[in-house]
Amino acid sequence: MKKFSILLTVILLFSLVGCSKSEKKEFTSHIPPKTAEVGEDIQIDETNHIKITDISVKESEDLKYVVITYDWTNDSKKATTSDKSFTITASQDDVGLTPNLKVVEDKKKLVTQIEAGDTLSGMEQGFALNNEESPVVFSIKGNMLSIFIDGKPQAAYPVKVTVELP
Repeated sequence: MKKFSILLTVILLFSLVGCSKSEKKEFTSHIPPKTAEVGEDIQIDETNHIKITDISVKESEDLKYVVITYDWTNDSKKATTSDKSFTITASQDDVGLTPNLKVVEDKKKLVTQIEAGDTLSGMEQGFALNNEESPVVFSIKGNMLSIFIDGKPQAAYPVKVTVELP
């Protein structure tokens, strides 16, 4: 039994010495920009790109809606849908706008699966406006919960795109 304890101690010592000489692993991830512009290719996380192609205002039943039109590129290694990849929200004067699809022309695109590496163009989402004067801030967030900045984990944040209404 004593030989077994000595052998176990020696094995543990060697494993500890081996660990102390190993290099530190620094974790990295894609760090999205804090802000972006309409027409710009926005890499929101490691596998999703959004390019806003148009912002318009539409009217339905005496209410006004802002409609964001964009292209989405799936750079992951598997087919997926937009609802599993990113979210887009909107606000005016720091108040969230209510999403509304009644002014969206092709709602099916929001749940269309696209293959790895493909781009789905002309996607739309609508939001009921609070007023017609204040700029709208779109927040686009990938599906990652955390990112690594200087090797330290931090909560992932959305990319903000501020637009004046047309």
